[in-house]
Amino acid sequence: MKERLLVLAKATPVISKKYEHLACTGGITEDVMRRRPYPVPW
Repeated sequence: MKERLLVLAKATPVISKKYEHLACTGGITEDVMRRRPYPVPW
């Protein structure tokens, strides 16, 4: 399922053995639902 997300904040990236650099993000959808996708490639 794909959603459009307005990213409001992005955490400092961390190094991962599996994904290289990752960052946790937080944002809202068009329906004003809060989302926190992880992992997001930096």
